[in-house]
Amino acid sequence: MEIASIDKENIDDLYGLNAKLAESENQSHLFTADRQSYADAFLATTPACF
Repeated sequence: MEIASIDKENIDDLYGLNAKLAESENQSHLFTADRQSYADAFLATTPACF
């Protein structure tokens, strides 16, 4: 497994992958984050996700 750092260049890709995963698992209703709040969770001054 390769681990990558999340940054401004790849946050949209990660968001898209998670949205597609939720859709493929029929769980789209559970993935409610918009792109900005999702990015903020990873890239804010005090991130909620790593």
